[in-house]
Amino acid sequence: MNSNIALSKNGEVYTWGAYTYENDLGKDITENRNEPVKENLANISRISVFENNFYAIDKEGNLFVWGKGYKEPTKLETKVKIADIDGKLLLGQDGRVYELDQINEPIKYVNGIANVSYGTDHKLFTRLEGELYSIGKGNLGQLGTGMATDMTKTKLVRTSEGYLKNVLSISAGNKTSMALTFEGKGYVFGDNTNKKLGIIENNAVYATEITKIQDKSGNELTLGKIENVETGINHSSISDEEGFVYTVRTKSEWRIRNRRYKTKRNIHKNREDRHNDRTKRT
Repeated sequence: MNSNIALSKNGEVYTWGAYTYENDLGKDITENRNEPVKENLANISRISVFENNFYAIDKEGNLFVWGKGYKEPTKLETKVKIADIDGKLLLGQDGRVYELDQINEPIKYVNGIANVSYGTDHKLFTRLEGELYSIGKGNLGQLGTGMATDMTKTKLVRTSEGYLKNVLSISAGNKTSMALTFEGKGYVFGDNTNKKLGIIENNAVYATEITKIQDKSGNELTLGKIENVETGINHSSISDEEGFVYTVRTKSEWRIRNRRYKTKRNIHKNREDRHNDRTKRT
């Protein structure tokens, strides 16, 4: 999908980019748009894009979809209210996990969930207690179980010393995974062949803590408490509590570029806010 979506502080949704499907950039819009277009939605708390569709969740837990197959934002009927969405994964307010193609059938044996993340071939779940589970393809260590094998049932993610605990947020990417603990420590595991995780090891089968980073000139940088982690197809990013964002991309030889964004706290929730979100569902 060659278009974009944004969520304002007051719960309004905007889209822009390439026009592909009827009304995917707003009702009655039939051409590419370089400027954001406001959608007919209100009180939205979450947004997402998956394949050829946009998704939005309002503050009451209702799920909306538009794009391919939908003329305008359409409410989907779900048995439970939805708390979050990532890729094709839906997190219900009941702590169960659902998928878009089986919207009213929870994934078996997965409950008490606080966060979900959908990768190209694997999934990550954190429980309300802060435990991290993984399932799916694991041939490059992206499941973080200590073994480079696939899993058809959820398994706890481990460090080399024991199970990873007190996990606050997660990101599943292209055969890679990242996790952030409540203490502000970042961990990576999975495919690091082209150094896109920013560590020395080629593939990390255990959750490996991010402890040292360098700029593009090779100078070691001081890393504060981490507040956000994200991994994509060919890159990974972290941001710390001082407002610095560090990014490592494919073939960058684990040297991380950095830039300070003074408005970061307006973009990412801080650790306390996300912890409060998690405990509300206990």
